[in-house]
Amino acid sequence: MTLNLTALCYLHAWQHDLAITDGLACRDQLQALQLDNSLASLARIDAWLSDLRASQPFSFDQLLGDRGLQNTLHLLAFYAGEVVARALGHHPEWHDAAAEVMRDDDRLRLLRGFRASAVCHYAGAGTDGEWFAPLESIIDRLFANPGDASLAVAAGGVIAKVQSRVSATEPLPALPDPRWPIGLSGQMPALNEQQIRELVPLAPVWVSFHDDPLAYLYDNAETLLRGRRVVWAALVQANDDLFQPKFIFAAPGDVVYDPAGRADCRQLHEVARLLAQQKSGEPSDPDLRRYATHLRAETTRLFGEDVSAAVLPYPLKVSTTCFDQLHLPDGMLSMATIPVLIDDSCPGAVLPLPQSLWPEDLREEWLAAGERRHGFRFDPRAAHRELVTEAERKRQSVVSEDEATGLYEEGLLYFHGRLGVTRDLVKARELWEAAARIGDGHPLAINNLALIYGEGLGVPVDTARELQLLTRIAQRGVAIGQLNLGKFHLRAQAYAQARIWLRRAADQGEVEALDLLNAYSRTMSKPAGGGVLSRLFSLIRR
Repeated sequence: MTLNLTALCYLHAWQHDLAITDGLACRDQLQALQLDNSLASLARIDAWLSDLRASQPFSFDQLLGDRGLQNTLHLLAFYAGEVVARALGHHPEWHDAAAEVMRDDDRLRLLRGFRASAVCHYAGAGTDGEWFAPLESIIDRLFANPGDASLAVAAGGVIAKVQSRVSATEPLPALPDPRWPIGLSGQMPALNEQQIRELVPLAPVWVSFHDDPLAYLYDNAETLLRGRRVVWAALVQANDDLFQPKFIFAAPGDVVYDPAGRADCRQLHEVARLLAQQKSGEPSDPDLRRYATHLRAETTRLFGEDVSAAVLPYPLKVSTTCFDQLHLPDGMLSMATIPVLIDDSCPGAVLPLPQSLWPEDLREEWLAAGERRHGFRFDPRAAHRELVTEAERKRQSVVSEDEATGLYEEGLLYFHGRLGVTRDLVKARELWEAAARIGDGHPLAINNLALIYGEGLGVPVDTARELQLLTRIAQRGVAIGQLNLGKFHLRAQAYAQARIWLRRAADQGEVEALDLLNAYSRTMSKPAGGGVLSRLFSLIRR
């Protein structure tokens, strides 16, 4: 567990009177200190440490062997760091400055290492941020220099560099929403009405079709965008397609997040991995067992489920969300953590922050991660445009096909003079010419045009035009076109070409093509006389 998350767990457990693993030494005395997040409370800690040293002196060997005492001192250090953070208005970032030293067997170096095991940095406070080592003052007052070491004085020195006026006795207000290293703040910039409308995601068809509980998220998407509260979330699991460079529009997944916005990316990712591991196991904790069942089902939904205290004694939440690929830089889940929108008015609804609102650094980091995995940068917006274009082309094709069919059928009425329509070969030809120009051309209209030009029906005979029209549909695989093209080549005594097209038509079930092929075969096997063309003429013209 990261030290930042450890600090949050300690403070939350103390504030809500929850148990801490291995307990707290002097718990009743700590409660009497009235730790109310004021600067004055730090002076009360100093006084208590002095009294403890006088009345119940500890050796450093006792400290190393007493986990409860270590917990108490760390709790005080984390608390002091939080008080200074509130005074500065900047979130603390905890560092273990002596992790290697703590493994040394030398007692003096161990003492120095323990003193440096909880050092706090306040990025953004002052020019380069401020550093505070509360555990140093606590250890020195309890073990080494009780007269000189003072937690209150050390804290006041850090605060004075940035703030000139801070009440000593009043509890300090809670910290504002964190400002992330990547440039995201707890609140995104205000959006105008048009921007909000453009960013509200459309619910996938399957959400409505299957009455999916994720409709709750889409019903509250506009509220989340208007609320503008951004926190980090880490991915627990998601639809496999979201990890591949393919466009499916949207798919669900589970994320873990901190409603208070205090947990950062690394902390959440650590918890997400622990939760994901439950999928393949049978945890004894009932809350974890229920969540493992949810993970294995992959079709159930959760909204604001508490993360089991067996995983972490800090109030993180798990929710099912839906990832719109157009709102991800590369349409994929290329990183394990992502900024999301939450709002107290719709608890448990978690909307991934649209990528158009991300800082450029984060967007580039995300794209680079996807490129490392797949070797290129997938563009979901281009893939979406291709799908839209293809869908529009198919729609237009259907419309065009219907229009062409209507023209073809109207041409039949004029050609045959049916249903009260006067026979008009010119009108029929004009309608079929129009049908032939739509899309790829109506195949039966093209076939009939070939008949008109081949027979000279209302126009001069034009065998070149007939051949061009029949070839056009025969090459498209239209059986009637292949049959008539074969017959055209028979009339022209181009028998090799005729056999090719008649065979193709026969393979598609054209009985007349098969009859012609059989007749041709019988004729070729008889003694010569009268010519092949004359012997087949009646078949060709029937």
